[in-house]
Amino acid sequence: MSLLQPDRLLGRSAEESILLNAYFASLSVSKNSPASSILIHGDSGIGKTKLAETLRPHVLEDDGYFIQGKFDQLSYASAKQPYSIIASAFADYCSAVEHRDKDTRQELANKLRREIQREERTLLFEAIPALRRIIGGRCYPVDENYHPHHSCDACQDETKISHNLESNSRAHRLNYLIRKFVSVMSDVGDPIILLLDDMQWANKEELDLLHHIMLGGKNPFIFIFTCRPMDASHPFFQAAEDFYCKTDITLRRLRLDSVRDLVSETLGIEADDCATLAGFISNVTDGNPFFVQQQIISFREKGLLRFEEKWVWDDIDIMEEAGILDTDVMSVLSEKIKRLPPLTQQVLKICSYIGSKTDIHILGMLIRETHCAEEFDNDENETLAKNVISVAAHEGLVTLSQDEISFTHDSFAEAAYSLLEPEERGPFHLKLGKLLIQHVSKDLFQEHLFTIAVQLARGNPKSLQNEDRISTVRIFLNAGVKSYSASAFPVALSWFSFGISLLQEQDWLHHRRLCADIYLKAADASSITGDYDDMNSWLAIIFDRCNDSVVDLLTAYYIRVRKLAAKDEDPKALDVGLEALRLVNIRFPSKNMILHIMVRFAQTRCSMKIKGVDKLIELPPIIDEQMIIALKLLNLLIHYALNWNQELFPLLIFKAVNLNMTHGMSPQMPSAVALYGAIINRFGFPIDEAYRPGELALALQQTISSPNFAHVTVLNHASSFLFIKKLSDCLKTLRSGWDSGLKEGKIFILDMIMYVLFLCHNDMPIFNRGRSPSNDLR
Repeated sequence: MSLLQPDRLLGRSAEESILLNAYFASLSVSKNSPASSILIHGDSGIGKTKLAETLRPHVLEDDGYFIQGKFDQLSYASAKQPYSIIASAFADYCSAVEHRDKDTRQELANKLRREIQREERTLLFEAIPALRRIIGGRCYPVDENYHPHHSCDACQDETKISHNLESNSRAHRLNYLIRKFVSVMSDVGDPIILLLDDMQWANKEELDLLHHIMLGGKNPFIFIFTCRPMDASHPFFQAAEDFYCKTDITLRRLRLDSVRDLVSETLGIEADDCATLAGFISNVTDGNPFFVQQQIISFREKGLLRFEEKWVWDDIDIMEEAGILDTDVMSVLSEKIKRLPPLTQQVLKICSYIGSKTDIHILGMLIRETHCAEEFDNDENETLAKNVISVAAHEGLVTLSQDEISFTHDSFAEAAYSLLEPEERGPFHLKLGKLLIQHVSKDLFQEHLFTIAVQLARGNPKSLQNEDRISTVRIFLNAGVKSYSASAFPVALSWFSFGISLLQEQDWLHHRRLCADIYLKAADASSITGDYDDMNSWLAIIFDRCNDSVVDLLTAYYIRVRKLAAKDEDPKALDVGLEALRLVNIRFPSKNMILHIMVRFAQTRCSMKIKGVDKLIELPPIIDEQMIIALKLLNLLIHYALNWNQELFPLLIFKAVNLNMTHGMSPQMPSAVALYGAIINRFGFPIDEAYRPGELALALQQTISSPNFAHVTVLNHASSFLFIKKLSDCLKTLRSGWDSGLKEGKIFILDMIMYVLFLCHNDMPIFNRGRSPSNDLR
């Protein structure tokens, strides 16, 4: 006779009441109230997830969504795929939406398309790929054909340094879009519960993203977090201080009477008949419900618990004296796994080393390559994996879905992981990583990139021979680029650091491009995370090793300049930037500045008139790499010069405009042209002449979709638009500029727009050149 599974949660009636009250209370408050949060604390196996899942039937009955994600110990404190856990939770949401009626699906899709513009979606998909299934559109902009066994040239093309270093703006845009998406989810009106398990394994960047998800969530969106006991300094507790309407629930050990009820319902006998057995199990499991059930199963498997018309068991005292009882629960679980067939044990070990979830295709491939499973030779990888793991699934250790295999409890994964001695674990991770590199097909490599990278990182990659070592560096670089692309900068930095740790002196001779790329990427990421000592040491290596590559040197200078500005050292940043520009023969005078300004202005004005608006809009994109970096650097220096060297300020603008006219259109051109219009206004020329560059700047902005729309908008309206156009005609553009500044986190732009509108409303003299803009609004 089989053991029974209790159909109710035992010994948790008080906690269930608290949970239900919190849920129904959230439904009774205003729809636009911030999302509620529930924290469930307790040891592993204490029943945190089961308690949270008691809400599932209530949510589904209310036509809501119950979605969940689980953080993974294997990836804690090491690099992994950015936001993968939160992304998996939203994948659940997408799947649930796909099973709703057509009208519900269409309503959500239409709202998302209205709120999230087409050009914004790629960034959102990079963090949460499953959203693509609802919104539609392209996904990762990285090269999907990357594979470490490509030719050397192909690898160099893949890892070639990207100069899109506007990372802080990118991170702000991602956070803005996440909040917008969650806000749309909330607006649909159905209850949404997001359960996130094992928050003790969450890292800082995941918590930062979660913060913005919570800001976007509105009632009836409810967050439930579970966590084991952890130190008060853990970043999750710091984040939890800001949670709105927080309910705390702490689960403790089951009392003896509850353990007796659990044993009684599992065996289907009266509670009084199993009092002695329940007392022993309660003592050895400390009242942990998961461990209670595993002890009962262990008794049965060892023959100590038998069904003879009813369940009977040997005398506890006699068994204890004989030493045949395991009182350590992890030993019980390990012994359970060791009683399975050898191949099943090996497969469980592979799954535990990959993580809490394992792709079925990947598992089948690894089984085939690590064992001679001749009886399955004709099976596909997926079929092979399912056949081998079926025994473990029958024993309740794992669950199978269409695409992946998951452990039913963390303790099973930990027990399987412990089958190898500590000194054997690193080599086994490395073995799995090397097998994945060799056998994952080119078209699937990007999909499983982080699975491969984590195995290599948790192994001992420094023991790899040269060819394998360099391939591993390329994988770490690619993982870092992908993490950076998703604005997970600390994760990206850890990947780049892994790669750098594998490089050797001779690699600068044979793989110079790879070395320069990963050092520059690492320096860039560290400048964002504030690891300035590492940044300085990596840049010093670039300046030493790459002194014949102007592009690399300019990129290094750009990173250094940005760091100096971040530390409020704008004057020094300005000096370093001017020094860098001399590498490409861009020089600026230090004497007779007024004369130089007049000459350069006349030259720029003449060139602009000769080119004409039509030719300027049709300029080809800039392709000269040196000029691309030089213009980005100029764009930074223009902002610093406005406060620290105002005589240099117009010269920088004229140079930026002329370089774009000479070398082609860059993302900085709209801003430079708008600034040029502001200079014309400042010099006292007719307002119509200042207005024309502003119009040109907006036209260029639409042509290249640069990230500077908010800046261009403010410059145009402050310098000319409000003197030429009706204020009512300007409001739409100002609103677009406001939205752009909000997305990019440019709070100073929002302040400037508010100031412009304030001046207009109060008819300040600066805007009263012949008429009052506020009269237009009236």
